[in-house]
Amino acid sequence: MTPQLIKGLSVAALAAAISACGSGTESTSATTSQTTVGPISGFGSVIVNGVHYDVEGANVTSDGMSITEADLKVGMIVRIKGQTNGDGTGTATSLSFDDDLEGPVSSVDLTNKLFVVLGQTVIVNADTVFDDITFDTLTAGTVVEVSGFFDTTGNLRASLVEKSDSTEYEVKGHIADLDTATETFLLGGLTVSYSGAVLEDIAALADGLFVEVKTSQSLQNGVLVADEIEGEEEGVDAEEGEAVEIVGIITNFNPEGFVVNGQQVRIVAGTEFEEGSATSLANDVRIEVEGRVDANGVLFAEEISFEQESEIEVEATLDAVGASSITVLGQEFKVTDRTFLKDDSSLDDKYLSLEKLLSGQWVEVNAYQGSDGSLVATSIERGDAEEGESASLGGPVEESAQPNFKMIGITVTTDTDTSFESEGAFPQVGELAEAEGSLTADGVFRAESVELEN
Repeated sequence: MTPQLIKGLSVAALAAAISACGSGTESTSATTSQTTVGPISGFGSVIVNGVHYDVEGANVTSDGMSITEADLKVGMIVRIKGQTNGDGTGTATSLSFDDDLEGPVSSVDLTNKLFVVLGQTVIVNADTVFDDITFDTLTAGTVVEVSGFFDTTGNLRASLVEKSDSTEYEVKGHIADLDTATETFLLGGLTVSYSGAVLEDIAALADGLFVEVKTSQSLQNGVLVADEIEGEEEGVDAEEGEAVEIVGIITNFNPEGFVVNGQQVRIVAGTEFEEGSATSLANDVRIEVEGRVDANGVLFAEEISFEQESEIEVEATLDAVGASSITVLGQEFKVTDRTFLKDDSSLDDKYLSLEKLLSGQWVEVNAYQGSDGSLVATSIERGDAEEGESASLGGPVEESAQPNFKMIGITVTTDTDTSFESEGAFPQVGELAEAEGSLTADGVFRAESVELEN
């Protein structure tokens, strides 16, 4: 990997970075103290950012309350403190989860794949995990709990959405338009009244503070009446020199650094990049950063990896399962320790692993095409196929010559019996399309229906 240099970094900052990070070189110690922030991708240990953490004996909490590993779910954004062994395993001393939003849904936009809870816009994508509910069945009034990442506009990009029966609602955000006369402020599009609220871990309210607001009351004319307002720490809260690995979305980007999940990040001369370069950095790009923090809590990046968003979706029976891949519709998909694994079948196995998948089982696979052309699975969900259910294939159109077009190397053929979402809308190169049908013996996907995606 060739190190990339962000131009404009001051000499003083560069010197500080070299002193703090050792020019971006990782520690040669087999065991390293580390703070990790990212989504849970699987179990059989707790897998976060590709590391299998042993949590036996760890202090596991949710919103400050003790829980067990059985309460954890794929998609939860968690913070782990512990040791990593340099071989993809580690031991956690603590694991904490704190949801980002909980409350009743007020509206759902199926076309743009978003919904609103307590005035906060929640954006979902193919890799968002839904638990005990689906996006298509989400309706106004349903209470949900959401874990995810805030983007530059304050929208919450959901990693996990689960149905909740809680009567206490929670919302996080940065205080804006604080009005001490009316005792109100804004969190995104939500007006909060704090006249009777108890303040926790915060001396006084001020614009820009990151807080969590709790209430047991329904909105009153669109206003949330706060019972409690708690100051929230931003960043990873790591010791000077401690190794940090964090996944999140870039905000407050500038040529010398940026913020990820509230954590200040600085780029240095030795920062290495994977699946992208320094020029790929921008607001709202999802990345993984590895490095060490200095005395001021700034994370000096040793390596930055760009996380690709899924554009490919396949739903069909498994053809084969390999040591680190699966084959569906004749195409091989790489499976990594970052691939989300979820069981939505009647087996309901929380500890689903690649080794437990069997040929002939029904799966939904979300994936992206890597820089080397390989297909990489971001999530695999095992399900139960309904009798007569058709396979589906979705992704960018690579070739188009009516009546055929091609996606992920598979030729999709249409005929007079194929139904189209709108007449004359035949998929063109570069468009996103979805086809339902079946794969023939010669490897051609015969489409029963074709739909163009937004």
